[in-house]
Amino acid sequence: DVSGWPPEQQKNYDIYSAKCSKCHPLARSVNARFTATEWKRYMKRMIRRPNSGINEEQAAAIYEFLKYKSSQEM
Repeated sequence: DVSGWPPEQQKNYDIYSAKCSKCHPLARSVNARFTATEWKRYMKRMIRRPNSGINEEQAAAIYEFLKYKSSQEM
C-alpha cells in the first residue's frame, strides 16, 4: 500500500512498477539490499538493456523510488 508515501514517491512507484515488472518480479528489487550508489549503477545498466523502454527521466524516477524504499528499511 503506497497511500502513506509522499506523493512524489507514489508517482515514482507507478513508473517503477510499470517499467521494472516487464522483466523482473517487483519483489526482487524492493527486497534487494542495495545502497543508493549501487542503485544508481544498476539503473544505468537497465537504461542500456535492449527493450527496457526506460529513458533517462524514468530511470531517475525509478532511482529516487528505490533510494527512498531502501532508506525506509534501514
